[in-house]
Amino acid sequence: MRKYFTGCLTVLLVSIFAIACNDEEKDYTITPTEKLSTALQQRFPEATNIQWESINEHYIASFTQNGIAYKAWFDEYALWYMTSYPISYTEIPELVMNTLSSSAYGNMVVKGVELVEQIDILYYRFNVSDSGANGYVNISGAGQVL
Repeated sequence: MRKYFTGCLTVLLVSIFAIACNDEEKDYTITPTEKLSTALQQRFPEATNIQWESINEHYIASFTQNGIAYKAWFDEYALWYMTSYPISYTEIPELVMNTLSSSAYGNMVVKGVELVEQIDILYYRFNVSDSGANGYVNISGAGQVL
């Protein structure tokens, strides 16, 4: 009976592990529609190394432009929604850095910064970490935590 139980437990654990691994390796890569390709080309004519993926109802193009890795989000109608790309600390305005330093996130480790552009706003997204917890802090160019 013990061998049977151990065997069943092993099969169960292997099955759970296989399902978990399969979910992590899910491939969201797509071949874009002509409408999506045209929308990207019109907005980013210098884009190279383009790869598309679909997550929920967003289509995300990852590409290189002027040696910088970009991501651009489009909706199901191929309308541009958002663009993000990494920037260096020297590109962050002093007002934004002062807001970060004086906020509740000021003592956290900044692991990276992106500039995010949406239709009606431009902001800085800080990837922060504190005691093993990771998160994001968004600060507008006007120095407001969003």
